[in-house]
Amino acid sequence: SVGSIKLDLTEVTLDEDKRVVVENGMGEIKIRVPETMNVRAECSADIGDASCPDGLSGGSDGTAGPVLTIIARAKVGDVEVTR
Repeated sequence: SVGSIKLDLTEVTLDEDKRVVVENGMGEIKIRVPETMNVRAECSADIGDASCPDGLSGGSDGTAGPVLTIIARAKVGDVEVTR
């Protein structure tokens, strides 16, 4: 696909582990997660920058509870996962 992808997950709560895969051919990917969500992100950009939390990021309340695994890939464009 071509164009920007913006995914706002700040209102999401997890009852169990979940996985999200976001892929883009050309254009940026920006994903926002809640401050307290446990996140494991795997980000890559063939041409561009990838900025994601390293390993398991527990947010402001530690790492207990369900984990959201995010796999975000862009061929051309930046990839970013933020709180």
